[in-house]
Amino acid sequence: FVADVRVRGDQAVTAMRSAGQSAADRDLPATASALAAASAAFGDVRESLGPVGGALVALAEKFPGGSRATAGAALFTAGDAFTRAGEEIAVRLGALEDDAPPTAVLAALRESVARLGPDVSRAAEILATINPEDVPAEHRAEVAALAASAGGIRQAFTDFLPLADATGALLGADNSGRYLLVFQNQHELRPTG
Repeated sequence: FVADVRVRGDQAVTAMRSAGQSAADRDLPATASALAAASAAFGDVRESLGPVGGALVALAEKFPGGSRATAGAALFTAGDAFTRAGEEIAVRLGALEDDAPPTAVLAALRESVARLGPDVSRAAEILATINPEDVPAEHRAEVAALAASAGGIRQAFTDFLPLADATGALLGADNSGRYLLVFQNQHELRPTG
């Protein structure tokens, strides 16, 4: 049982790494596929643990080294939330046609970010509570890097919503508008000084 959960957890982490690399390469289909694999692996772990999982973690906390179980549960929760958020955004973007208007892309992203923002914030808070000593030594650097970037991810989700609203209004998402753009250069008379 424990070995199966560990194997599935490792599969989820490997898929998340693959998704990160695909995202860095700007390969949206590969990113969506890797995030779907990670999400499925996290789902398998959740299913394997079932309703007993929370009780097992609570019981393990009472024994020496039990804080490792708490750290593992926190990492699982955070990884699952980040994976689901990334997967939904990648799938939504992938579902849009290549010639979709920018306002449609912006609206799809805004809807996903607004709905997933609380989950991402909670995951970032959970990661901040993990004691590095409770993580196996070979994974500490990776968990520390994830915890450090989680705050930035949460802030990006928070900052995106007002920016999306302003950009949507500027692009005419709610109604059309006319804009006059005036350019100047040093070779013309400039009444503005």
